[in-house]
Amino acid sequence: MKESKGPQRYTLESPLIIWFFGSKPIGYRCLEYLLQHKNIKIPYVITRAKDYEGWWNRGRKERIKVRDLAEKRNIPVFTHQEFLEFFKTHKPKNPHLVISVEHGYRIPKEILEYATIGGMNLHLAPLPMYRGCNTFSHAIINGDDEYWVTMHWMSPEFDAGEIIS
Repeated sequence: MKESKGPQRYTLESPLIIWFFGSKPIGYRCLEYLLQHKNIKIPYVITRAKDYEGWWNRGRKERIKVRDLAEKRNIPVFTHQEFLEFFKTHKPKNPHLVISVEHGYRIPKEILEYATIGGMNLHLAPLPMYRGCNTFSHAIINGDDEYWVTMHWMSPEFDAGEIIS
């Protein structure tokens, strides 16, 4: 694990505080997984606008929305822009981690540095080969035989941080 860098260091005895930025079914499943753990606290979820309907919900009886899952658990939910404003005006308690799963927006350096451990992103493609969006299309066009996801530390530049796994 990357060394904690702030006054609020994480120990196994204290809950791990995570700000979760995410959307789409994979974001929903990751948030659902994190919420199952008693030693993880998620005080804020940052996701799509309430009225946003993604392609992944077309034709589905049951809608998959990160927002709905967070609201069911009484976790405050923000859009990206709303959270940036909230962060500037309230300076909430430092999280240990910022986790991003299919968030779709660049998370500002100030927020990444505010987290005592740092920010992690689940990138749905091999890095550094496939940075950016819709990377599976490029892998198909290139005839790749293998494809995987990458967990990496976030940096101010998209998909450029140190690879974790």
